[in-house]
Amino acid sequence: MFAWVSALMLVQTAPVIPSSEIVVRGERAENALAKCLSRSCAVPEDVRLSMAVAEAQFGLGRYRDARDTLRQSISRTQGEAARYPRLVAALYEANATVNRHIGDQEGYNSAVAAQAATLRRYLPADDLQRRLLPLTLADAWLDRGNVKAAMDLYGDAQRQFVRQGDTRLAAMAGLRRVNILLAQKKVAEAREALAAVPGDAMDDPSIKAVHAVLASRIAQAMGDEGSVDRLIGTLRTTSIETPILIRDGPPVADLRVRPRDRQSQFDLSVNASSATASDPIRWVDIGYLIRPDGTVGDVHILREHGDRNWVAPYVESLAQRRYAPMTLTDGRPGIYRVERLTRRARLAVPTGSFIRQPVGRVSVERQDLTYPEVASK
Repeated sequence: MFAWVSALMLVQTAPVIPSSEIVVRGERAENALAKCLSRSCAVPEDVRLSMAVAEAQFGLGRYRDARDTLRQSISRTQGEAARYPRLVAALYEANATVNRHIGDQEGYNSAVAAQAATLRRYLPADDLQRRLLPLTLADAWLDRGNVKAAMDLYGDAQRQFVRQGDTRLAAMAGLRRVNILLAQKKVAEAREALAAVPGDAMDDPSIKAVHAVLASRIAQAMGDEGSVDRLIGTLRTTSIETPILIRDGPPVADLRVRPRDRQSQFDLSVNASSATASDPIRWVDIGYLIRPDGTVGDVHILREHGDRNWVAPYVESLAQRRYAPMTLTDGRPGIYRVERLTRRARLAVPTGSFIRQPVGRVSVERQDLTYPEVASK
């Protein structure tokens, strides 16, 4: 399982839902939530409906409304965290995701910390979600741009899991380290780190596949141009599995890759330009088809908010991706995906002011809107 830090509710199923339909669904969810609250409904229903409302608001680019919806649900349900720790933690996680797209680093940090504290306090020590917390926190450090802290935590986690005899979790930590080293073009260190990944973990098909992808990328970096073609010949996924990205398109300087994509790529660079206090949040939804042979086609912008002058390099990069071949038995031409790109400045307090404004570094956040997640108690 490579379920990284991700909002459990910001998802859609293909084909993409038009804005008008999102509005209708959002209104229905808001009405249902209002009725739920009027009768003091139970936590699971509150969380489910609040997530649905926030999802619709996020889909329409109403990020601050989505954050308010999630915050209000957290306020209502956090007293029941002992009984419903996963649901309350999911609200914090979703709140962290929205804060990323707003550019609110403090809000993101606070939400991640609250999520971790909830799971650590109320889940048993042997629960998998709690045991994954070291990786969750390391992912958060990487989100903040502190690569050294993330690498240290991944290394500590890998050694801890090895001592505990859990080679699968040790491999998850180790593969993250390999990915970062490749992003930093430290090929020799990446090769050494990959060799340190426990071999026993290769019984897990997902870990074996990611290991193979990273080995191919190392070989390619060392001059073996045929490594990707050989890898494509050995990997094949089904329509119910998440497509495996073998080779990414050319990197775009200001794209911040989300934790969910780290099994296949990293782009740690950030556009160093600064915004003005009036710099608006811009976003686009890009749809594309992953064909059975792993190539990408039908890439187009589905909807946007604000100008799209900055989007072309991302569209071009996405069109050059290569995924593992897939076996589709239902006659479909491929698997359709939708990604949200949000271009925003980080909130910061400018000189001479006491109010945080969007004047920090400008970067682009990416959210896969077609990634299936399920929240449970």
